[in-house]
Amino acid sequence: DNVDALKSRVKIYSKLNRNEEKQADLHKILLIEEKRKYENSYNDLVRSLEV
Repeated sequence: DNVDALKSRVKIYSKLNRNEEKQADLHKILLIEEKRKYENSYNDLVRSLEV
């Protein structure tokens, strides 16, 4: 009985870890998008100053 309880707990923990990894990936993607947006607006600004 204890073995089954442990097994189910391990399953839950591994699920939680996987979710955290997915969230970390999502966070990275969002950071990259923000950076890209920032770079694009910066480049636009530089271009507008060159004119």
